Amino acid sequence: MKDKLGKYGILIRMLADCKERYVHRMEVYAGKQEGTTSEYKGPKEIVIGLVAPIKNTGRNVTDCYYTSVDLAEDLYSDYNLTLVEPMQNKRKHIPKELKSVKGRELYSSIFAFTDSSSGKPPVTLVSYIPKPKKEQLTPSTKWRENTVQKEVLDDGFSLYSTLLIDIACINAYALHTMNFPEWKVQPQVEQRPEVVTGLQNNILAAMEAVLERKLRKRSETPKHSTGKGRCPVCCVEAHTKNKRTNWQKPPLFV
Repeated sequence: MKDKLGKYGILIRMLADCKERYVHRMEVYAGKQEGTTSEYKGPKEIVIGLVAPIKNTGRNVTDCYYTSVDLAEDLYSDYNLTLVEPMQNKRKHIPKELKSVKGRELYSSIFAFTDSSSGKPPVTLVSYIPKPKKEQLTPSTKWRENTVQKEVLDDGFSLYSTLLIDIACINAYALHTMNFPEWKVQPQVEQRPEVVTGLQNNILAAMEAVLERKLRKRSETPKHSTGKGRCPVCCVEAHTKNKRTNWQKPPLFV
């Protein structure tokens, strides 16, 4: 996978909740087994197999690779599930007018709608120009307006790692917040001292987003060396403690 950070790995397909970020089901791809017949699953069969537990729940499905018009129709008619997600332009049932980018303006859109008299599920297909000479095709059975939604669901997924240990942590956090909705992270962040020297920028940004205010940073720099990988705040505390005249070593416990 030349465009991925991890070039090699195990392909794991999963069913996860976008709002709670809870992973409900995982399926490891083992490839086609030798000596067997018709073991390969096509794109539509893969998605349908994963979403079986949420059949007839009225949820919306977001998939970044296997989306097609056929899949959107089957999910809508047979599983009571809607679908909204960009798809590859090599899929079937895409009008040639939507594939062409010649003469089209940046951020412009072309829409195609299923004929209501055909008896087929209502699919809306939009061709959007996010970059010069580049189209993005998105089918939807959830909306039928001729407007483009600004939210790009795939961007949200790129912010989260899919390592197994991370999935376990995210699932545990999701279950905790669902069982204890009164629990909030803001009081925990408020307890953090105002001196935030040594914290990484992404941690500071997350804390500021929760508190909705800028955090004051210490203006002075510790005069002593902190050493590689040492927190300046901890070093200052230890340096001050060692200078106290009335400080004694703690007793040893056997």
